[in-house]
Amino acid sequence: LLGLVTRDASVIAAGADYVRIVYGLIFVQLFGMIFSFALLGAGETTTPLLLSLFSTPLTLGLEYALVLGHLGAPALGLLGIGIAVVSASLGSLAIGLFLLLSGRCRLRLRARDLLPEPRLLRSIAERAWQPALHVIVPTVVSVGCMTVGGRFGTGVQAGCTIGLRIESLRIFLS
Repeated sequence: LLGLVTRDASVIAAGADYVRIVYGLIFVQLFGMIFSFALLGAGETTTPLLLSLFSTPLTLGLEYALVLGHLGAPALGLLGIGIAVVSASLGSLAIGLFLLLSGRCRLRLRARDLLPEPRLLRSIAERAWQPALHVIVPTVVSVGCMTVGGRFGTGVQAGCTIGLRIESLRIFLS
């Protein structure tokens, strides 16, 4: 994956463990997002808020400890970010599943609720293809820019990354 955007061996070596951990376990975050959306759709707003209030400070605290080696933790650098994100996400997922399966939230999950409904899935697909394309295209363009930039060296690639971060500020600020 990193080889798509750079040929610099030091960048690949520094980021390989991070990519393995984060992308290897990204399903945990995806499940957490789906879980939160399902609860919000059922009118349950407290549980997703509490899970976010749990996972966000935990992620930041673990990143502080694991990246820089504070609080007696080993200094893992980039690898520490991946471990922190995955650990906090797994903790949040465990709490969310406990709440869902024990009936302690407004959403009641039954086995029959897990069966797909073709008419509903078709309706979702009809409405979701444009927003999905809206998210996919910029991601593909970003990877393409990083791939081209990576061929010119880490300085150009760093400039591209900084530009992408500055561009993302408009989304966060709005």
